[in-house]
Amino acid sequence: MNTKKAAKNLYAALKRRYPACSLLYLSTALCPSHRREKLAHLNKELKDRTPVICVSTQLIEAGIDISFDCVIRSLAGLDSIAQAAGRCNRHGEDARRNVFIVNSSEENLSRLPEIKKGQVQTERVLREYADDPARFDCNLLSPKALARYYLYHYEVQKKEMQYPVSKRNSGFPTDVTLFDLLSRNWAGVKAYMGRFKQRPGYPFCQAFASSGNQFAVIDQDTVSVLVPYGRGKEIIQELATTSYLPATAKLLKEAQQFSVNLYKNEIQSLDNGIYSIGDTGVLALADMYYSPEYGVAPLTDNEPVIF
Repeated sequence: MNTKKAAKNLYAALKRRYPACSLLYLSTALCPSHRREKLAHLNKELKDRTPVICVSTQLIEAGIDISFDCVIRSLAGLDSIAQAAGRCNRHGEDARRNVFIVNSSEENLSRLPEIKKGQVQTERVLREYADDPARFDCNLLSPKALARYYLYHYEVQKKEMQYPVSKRNSGFPTDVTLFDLLSRNWAGVKAYMGRFKQRPGYPFCQAFASSGNQFAVIDQDTVSVLVPYGRGKEIIQELATTSYLPATAKLLKEAQQFSVNLYKNEIQSLDNGIYSIGDTGVLALADMYYSPEYGVAPLTDNEPVIF
């Protein structure tokens, strides 16, 4: 699924309908240590040929070597669908297995415009494939199909690829792009000419400092929170009682495997469930807000996905 909320709701519905079935839920709401344990359990069940259903967000598409008999992927960009399909019959256990694409009405993508745009371009390719499969070598994951998807995707993203920066957020006198700031820097040149009544005396006028201040490799407005799962609970207690800096540094490094990154709306949904551990600057989650099944809970309707 594209959102944690949709994955959680689907998991809960399957649990009610098939109480005897082995079910697992995976998302970034679980800390890394918790996810590893769930994946180890999942791999064992798959190896033993135990019927199992795994409901997951995109995180299962990122570098996880696992093979299912069938994959059902919520509509997204064709590249993401290809990644999900790579978890079906991954090791060639059978000649062919099924991958289904569903367009879920339960997902709220208002805060995930990139996924919404990917859906639109995937639907465009799907329509063309339905009209003429031979055009794509009768394979939705063929190089021709993916090339067509990327052609449409980058055409729509053309303006975004120049990394626009609004004057409202930057303090610049006008809207600019990082592409321009790192090339001719026309906004800076015009400002210079307005002040000194002549062009700058330099052959290159790039605004490296301004670009660096505005650029983020990943736009990540999250806060790391230590959760009381397994060893994480002990780390919380030890951080609260130790003042020995080397020991604290060691604990903080270990804490990374028991931490979850939360967005502001997720933190707000937890009410008073997050507290600071002494003067360490570390945030921790109260026990009642971490579930063995879902990880951090409750969650709001608009959770971001894992990239």
